[in-house]
Amino acid sequence: MSEKPAAGQIFGILREHDGGAKTADLARKYGVSEATLYNWKAKFGGMDVSDAKRLKQLEDHFKMHKKDHHSRRGLLSMVARRRRLLKYLKSRNPERYKTLILSLGIRR
Repeated sequence: MSEKPAAGQIFGILREHDGGAKTADLARKYGVSEATLYNWKAKFGGMDVSDAKRLKQLEDHFKMHKKDHHSRRGLLSMVARRRRLLKYLKSRNPERYKTLILSLGIRR
């Protein structure tokens, strides 16, 4: 690939990797480095396309508006709320917590 792939293409590549394709083969096929594939896996591992698009929009917004503390605070409050809910679920129902973590693909 001569330019950076779109979010949907990245998820397609990551699905191939999850399906058992080797990292070196995928890197060669799509013209990216193995390190790039591992970075994508770390960044987009548990997301779907809509989540990734929203994350990209926020990254672009924060690059343009470095002093936009209101949006940054809103993002941090969403992350904190998710963390509190996960902590609550872990204390009340550990089995459901484990299945949720696995389905979301987040590390905790």
